[in-house]
Order: sequence, then structure tokens, then C-alpha cells
Amino acid sequence: MSFKCGAMAWNFAYNYPAMVEKLVVLNLPHPAKFLAGLRTPQQLLKSWYIFFFQFPLVSELILH
Repeated sequence: MSFKCGAMAWNFAYNYPAMVEKLVVLNLPHPAKFLAGLRTPQQLLKSWYIFFFQFPLVSELILH
């Protein structure tokens, strides 16, 4: 849930900059930096868990 909240906050700030005076996101880097990082094999290996939780029921079955 928290990953989605940070992504929604960044998205809102980009789409409605006049409505945002300040934004503090602690659980997700700036979208441009995040995407640049995902282009490196090292970061992809470090971020495996993000992809793991994208498949419905897989994580529930494994972690149960």
C-alpha cells in the first residue's frame, strides 16, 4: 500500500503542480531517478521484490 501512496503523490504533484506547495515522499525516489535506476542490472537485482508482488496470488501462496 505505501508504495502506491508514494507513486500517487508523485503523480498528483506532476499533474497538479499549482495545488502542491511542498511534497515529501519517503518510500519512493523521484520517478526519473527510479526509472533510470531500473535500467541497470544491479538495481533490477535489488528491486526483485517489486516485481514479485505484481503477480496476483503468487506472493500470498509463497508467504502463506
